[in-house]
Amino acid sequence: DKEEKEDDEENEKDDGEEDGEKDDGEAREAFVDLLVKTKAISVGTSYEDAERMLCKKAAWKAVDAQTRKECFEIFVDHLDDVGHKKKKKKDKAKKNKKKKQKEDEEEEE
Repeated sequence: DKEEKEDDEENEKDDGEEDGEKDDGEAREAFVDLLVKTKAISVGTSYEDAERMLCKKAAWKAVDAQTRKECFEIFVDHLDDVGHKKKKKKDKAKKNKKKKQKEDEEEEE
């Protein structure tokens, strides 16, 4: 009986750690969601600017400073990557449009 009780206590401790990690993940997810929904945050936004805008929000407070900074940097880098990809796609579309116009003009002659 004593051995079973000790095993149960160990399992409870393990569960507590998993819950803590789960809560951290949920808090991090809520924080990233806050960043996504905040239209004022863009590639040029500094962490300090974001902090001034969002420091009173529960999702901001729920995540420790180190995690906030890491998530913020990743988020802004992602925005930058997406912006570059969109620009490349737009430039390629423009190039193709000009090429097609040139071909059409040549056909008319």
